[in-house]
Formats: sequence, structure tokens, C-alpha cells
Amino acid sequence: MRKSDDKAKSFKGLLKKITRSGRYMRLVKVPMPKGPALTIPVHIVRGFEPGPTLVAAAGEHGREVNGVASVDRICREIDPRQLTGTLIGVPAINPANINHCGFVEGEYGEHLWDSFVGWPGDVDGTPAERIAAALTREVMNDADAIINFHAWSWYSTSCAFTSPRNKQAMRLTRAFGLDFVCFDYTGYCKADETPLHPQHNMLTHYALGRGVPAMLVELRFQNWLSPESVDDGIRGIRNVMIAMGMLSGRVTRPAVQHEATEEELVHAPGEGMFIPVKALADTVHRGETLGYMLNLFTGKQTLVKSPCDGAVWLVSRVGKEIPAKPLDHVQPIAQRGDLLALIKHTPKAMKSS
Repeated sequence: MRKSDDKAKSFKGLLKKITRSGRYMRLVKVPMPKGPALTIPVHIVRGFEPGPTLVAAAGEHGREVNGVASVDRICREIDPRQLTGTLIGVPAINPANINHCGFVEGEYGEHLWDSFVGWPGDVDGTPAERIAAALTREVMNDADAIINFHAWSWYSTSCAFTSPRNKQAMRLTRAFGLDFVCFDYTGYCKADETPLHPQHNMLTHYALGRGVPAMLVELRFQNWLSPESVDDGIRGIRNVMIAMGMLSGRVTRPAVQHEATEEELVHAPGEGMFIPVKALADTVHRGETLGYMLNLFTGKQTLVKSPCDGAVWLVSRVGKEIPAKPLDHVQPIAQRGDLLALIKHTPKAMKSS
């Protein structure tokens, strides 16, 4: 293959020494406060022609495995001869967490191994801060766009988030092609879009703060490698590459893409089994039936209706709160007041052309 030199750019990380088109694997070594260094595999796919650099990164949290598979697979499957620019894939930002199926120490919160709000990191800090610092230096600062994969509960639909202040990020987030997009970034930042943590940022927010288009993608399912979610991730990365001019082809979106805003919770009116009749991402209208409560001892049916116009974000009997545990930890039997569904207001719905 011919040389792909990207003369217009001055790379500072791993790309500095990779000038020819092809597929490469590099290991980023991260010194730890104690014990041996941690190694983080990084895929680099240099295209036949020079062009933009897209980074796809996953695997910060140990239960969130589908993005790991999506990133790894597309980096192994993409043909460098058909690529303009460079795709960098970091399947596991924190391979120790993924290998542990959780966090190496502790659970969610501010602790030593969670880099979620640790960017751009600290070379002399906690293990998580050291990981973020190494990847910021070797990978993230050379990106023209970043996709950061995470995952949430079994019962919610996938969604891609970014800031409304970066129009290119909004365009690429729509192009990713999930049923839901969200530009109300206050779920991950304060109302003024400053980071939740006083000193550090999420990777997405760090990139956006530098003017780099970035999105946070929450894929459906935790603790389970779902073919559906893995395929969504692969298709999304490919869609973004097409939108950036890195691949030929056409972006594939759902028939209707919902822009999510406020939400309405739907609770059980009484005891019984909740039987949904609507699926995730279905459009619903105020008063439309979402499902019904079945009294198993009398056979009585009680309809459960949508409180607003919108789209189904979550539909299941999941108790008082939305859990991250798999289905065998949750029963479809509801008590009065249990959460049954979550409907997102979707004032803007974009139909695919």
C-alpha cells in the first residue's frame, strides 16, 4: 500500500511514528503507583489516503462490555485500502476493570480506578488518572472526533449524547444512527455545561472543551455481550466515518430518530403483572395504552396509559429504581407505585430520508 503521510498534521502521540497505510496494534504502558505497569491495547487503522482521525474508545467501567466488542471488531474488519484518514480504537480504556467485571476496587463513585471524571488525567495520580493521562497524550489529543462508549440498564434504549454548543458534534451524533439522541447535556454536566467534577472532566466533555466534536454513547445492556448492541456500535462508528468523509457509502438511520428532552415516569396503579404492549423507541401519544396490569388471582386487566406525547425510553417492571442487574434479578410482578415505564418528551423527531 502507498504511504499515507498526513503532511498537514503534526501528530504528537502514537500516530507520530505510523506514516504508512495499514493496520497496527500498539500497547500504551501506564506506570501504576504500585506493582507492574498496566498495558492498554490500541488499534490504529491508517487509510490509503490522508484525512481526519476518529477515535472510538470504550471500556472504562467493567460491566459495560458491548462497546469493547464494537470497537475491537470494526478495527479488525475495516479495510485500510477503503479508508481516508485514520481510525484509532481503544477497546478497553481500563482493561483491569473489564477483566474484573466491575471496578478493581469499590463500586461506582470517586475511587481509585474510575476514570469517568478523570480526564485529562494526572501522570502521578490514582490508577484511573494515570490511565487517562497516558491515553490523552498518546491518543486523544490527536483526534478530530471522539466516540466514547458506555452502557446502562437492560431496560432502557440506547442513546447518544453531546453538547448543543458544538454543531459538528450534533451532526455526527445524529449520524451515529440510534433511535434516541440527546443534546440536553445537563445529565452529565451542570446546567451551564461545566463539568460535574471541579477539577476533571469526562472524556467527552474534555474533548468538547477543546473544540473537538465528541459524543457519549450509552449502549443498551450491561454484564451481557448483546449482538444487538454490538451491531449498533459497529454501525454507529461506520456511520460517523461516512459522515466525516472517511468511508464511502450512505449513513443508515432509523426511520424516526427522537431528540429526547424531559421525561415522565409511569408507575403501577396497583399490584399484578405488568404486560407491555409497546416496545422501546415506539412513538406514543398522551392517553395511549403502554400495557396493562394483570391481576393473577382475578384475571382483571387494568390499562396503563402514557401521560404525555413522546417516545418509549424504558418499559418494564423494574421496581422503585432502574437497576443495572440482569433480568434474573427482577420480576415482572409489580407493587403499587413501582416504576413501569419512562416516556421521553420528543418535540423534535427527524425522519430518515
